[in-house]
Amino acid sequence: MGSMSGLRTRWAAIGAACAVALGAGGFGVVSAAVSSGDRAIYVPVTPIRVLDTRSSEKVVNETVRLVIEGVITTADGVSRQVVPTDASAVAINITATSTRKNGDYGYVTVFPCMSDTETAPNASSLNFENGVDIANALNVTTSANGSICLYVFGTADLLVDVAGYYADHNHDDRYYSKADVDAALDGINVALAGKANTCANGGTCFVGDTGPAGGIIFYDAGSTQSWGRYLEAACAGWSDGTCGGADLTDPGHVWGCVRVTISGADGASIGTGEQNTTDIVTGCVTSDITAAERTDALVLGGQTDWFLPSKDELNEMFINIHISLTPLGGFSGDKYFSSSEGPGDALGWSQDFLTGVPTFATWKDEVHYVRPVRAF
Repeated sequence: MGSMSGLRTRWAAIGAACAVALGAGGFGVVSAAVSSGDRAIYVPVTPIRVLDTRSSEKVVNETVRLVIEGVITTADGVSRQVVPTDASAVAINITATSTRKNGDYGYVTVFPCMSDTETAPNASSLNFENGVDIANALNVTTSANGSICLYVFGTADLLVDVAGYYADHNHDDRYYSKADVDAALDGINVALAGKANTCANGGTCFVGDTGPAGGIIFYDAGSTQSWGRYLEAACAGWSDGTCGGADLTDPGHVWGCVRVTISGADGASIGTGEQNTTDIVTGCVTSDITAAERTDALVLGGQTDWFLPSKDELNEMFINIHISLTPLGGFSGDKYFSSSEGPGDALGWSQDFLTGVPTFATWKDEVHYVRPVRAF
């Protein structure tokens, strides 16, 4: 618990005060020493992509230097600060795609560097096979000039998303009594309960909170958008409308309408999932119950506005509550359907909740897991 990092107890020979021997054979009592200094703490950020080589050239047996601190140009071409200049390390998710090994081996090594001519350490951060997309989450120390390097042995396109960073802060080494600690913990628990209740009752929400429909808040846009501000994922076991159904043992639905292009269902960005779902329900005529139909018909937590998330909405769910707040959400380590249609009329976008890799190589008539969401 980050806010309690300086609150500690020590029992037995050392307590809140120390007994020391005096020259005359008696004992005196002195207060515990107070010290301060720097200690790294983790600061999460809204995940953002800072590197995507798919629009340029593949990385082939070479090192790519990536400036990560300060104002940088992110993969969407916008200049912004994602990580401050005083950060000591960065939390990233790296994905290798379009991969090909060099002989028997293929791997990526991520390390702090001042330039792209530095020799990579003899270690791998991610191993890959030919033509298999793979991802890994890493904490990487940043160099004095705010950079990290990615060395590829073989051939790969690289995608790097920043999820947070580490920064130093002053701490207090005083020791507190058990009563002090218990009182502080009680206060924090009350505050956390109040925060969760605020969200459920229509107030400010934070990622991980219980939402108004009893689900889990997994995305906050920071301000009200045309579609709303927050995204709430249905609870595990949503299929019976009470959070007690067979969510993990009944993945049970197809995307639907193979070889039929669904007009309007190609939205991938945040805020497009609801319209995608409506377009699929309207435009897909099939004897199967589709994932979109099941979510559109759901009544859960007193709410009827559930839908199948778009590709980007599904990815935010994976990053924000399946990885960052594991095991929050009770997800399966398998593919989940999105409402975003693939580049052809036979494919739909899905995401693998084991590796985190979004992939459109999913046939519409395959059966995969479904997790409804709602926006408000």
